[in-house]
Formats: sequence, structure tokens, C-alpha cells
Amino acid sequence: MPRTRGTAALAGAITGHVALRVMPVVGAAVIIDHLGSTEHGVVAAVDAHERSVRVTTEHGRAVTFVLNRATATFTSDGGQTGSRLRFETAGD
Repeated sequence: MPRTRGTAALAGAITGHVALRVMPVVGAAVIIDHLGSTEHGVVAAVDAHERSVRVTTEHGRAVTFVLNRATATFTSDGGQTGSRLRFETAGD
């Protein structure tokens, strides 16, 4: 018997556009989300082997972010806690 899609199956379906993940490149503008503040920075280095990005903040501090495989986000400790890295888009 073929499977049919009922309304229950469609309730969790993604029906709109989904943004693609940004590939980190040297010189890209980023936003660092700390627990209580936000800071801007620039990607200084990308290590594809280590899945890490080194960022220079607007205050001149160097911070390394590691890709969390479970959430596909860059965090300062590589886990689910710590500062998170976002890549600036034209609307930011």
C-alpha cells in the first residue's frame, strides 16, 4: 500500500525558503553573539581541517570558533555553549 501524505505529515514540513549556510572566507564580516552582548569582527583565518575559524574582533582580540557538528554553528568552545558566530549578510 503506497504511503500518502496526510495533514499531520505536512504540519512539520518546511514549505518556505531556507537560507543556505555561509562558507567562511578570510575577510568576511561576522557578528559574535555573547551571552549579554554582540560584537563585530572579521575572519582572519579558516582551517578546514580543524573546522575552525579565527576571528579578529572590533576591539582587536583574536578568538577561535570551532564548528559544532550537531548544530552546524561555530561556537567559541565547539560545544553548544559559549559565544556564537554569525556571518553578516546585506540585511545585518
